[in-house]
Amino acid sequence: MSNRKYRISNQFLHYILSPIIFLVFSFFSYNIFIQNFVFIEIQDFFNISKKLLPLSNIPMFLGIIIGIFFSNNKIFNRKSFVLFISFSVLINILIFFLKNFYVFLFIRFLSSVGLGLLISYILKYYYIYVKMYSLNNITIIKSGIPFGIVIAAIFTVFFVQNLGWKSAFLFLLAGFFTLISLNFLLQYLYIEKNTSIKFSKVNKVHLLMLSALFFIIGINFFILIANAKFILISKKFDYNSINLYMIIISIFILFGDMISEYLLKIFNKKNLLLYLNLLAIFISISILSTFSEYLIVFFISLNLLIQTILWNITLIYVLDFFETNIFYFLIKLILIITFLGGICSSIFSYFLYENLYKNIPLIIIIMSFIFIGILLILSKYNNRNYHFME
Repeated sequence: MSNRKYRISNQFLHYILSPIIFLVFSFFSYNIFIQNFVFIEIQDFFNISKKLLPLSNIPMFLGIIIGIFFSNNKIFNRKSFVLFISFSVLINILIFFLKNFYVFLFIRFLSSVGLGLLISYILKYYYIYVKMYSLNNITIIKSGIPFGIVIAAIFTVFFVQNLGWKSAFLFLLAGFFTLISLNFLLQYLYIEKNTSIKFSKVNKVHLLMLSALFFIIGINFFILIANAKFILISKKFDYNSINLYMIIISIFILFGDMISEYLLKIFNKKNLLLYLNLLAIFISISILSTFSEYLIVFFISLNLLIQTILWNITLIYVLDFFETNIFYFLIKLILIITFLGGICSSIFSYFLYENLYKNIPLIIIIMSFIFIGILLILSKYNNRNYHFME
């Protein structure tokens, strides 16, 4: 009887964990990107320089990195974890009463620390899931991120215009549904609480160079998504059109996620990564030379689609290369490095703001060439030893 109950529980977990992980990552993604979708409203409300707005992403990125980094600290046991996550969700209520921009940034920082903790915990239990069922379906993780971006874009059009920009952050209270789902998951995986996560030794050169790839993708992706509205404003689009175009841009990101694995069936990883970077360079050069406003929307969308595919393919490639028992460590490292790229993109945006429309494509071109250089070095180095880029 007990054996049957255990089998039923396993089968149940097999089906329930995927939507829970999807829900957590969608909430995670919405929380990150909604700030960029309401930049115009934030700038008008607090009456600050548009040049400072990209820097407002830094406390958010830094908070996520801190949350991920300290997630294994003993201070964050299960009880304190739930309490801090609840606090990081509830604190968003204060945004409704805010009149100070720097208090807003501090609240976003605290909320993001909780977000980093949340992601780390769900990754831990996904790792246990992989061990229990001998599965490695990374699609569960990555598909929630573009979906959250689409929700943020849609929310901006249908709610922010009528309810104000603060409603976008009050929607983060929906994070309690995520917490309820996650707590449900923790209850059922209680038998695995003592599961240890052991790491194998990895080649530090490989890890450093692969981390550089995610750093570059983080720069290219976040500098585009954070400044897309400003570029469209500079091209004299009206407010309603800009929000609709942001939905189109977010759908391109979702489409990029959907076709990533299909492209792997056609190209090998090395060639696909090379082709995508060359295409990103070509598109960025095209942005510099086009005078059509509508082509600019298309080029931004296509470039973000490419960066999404690049992140997915590089992620799959890294997880295929290293052993499964360092999965948890790798995903956390990849997220930290990607958000460090986001911080760097915010700094670039600040210093290059005066001619943002021209400077962003130039940054993407330079970063894409560096990506190709690192990729070729990795390929040459590892072909001698491990046939790295099959």
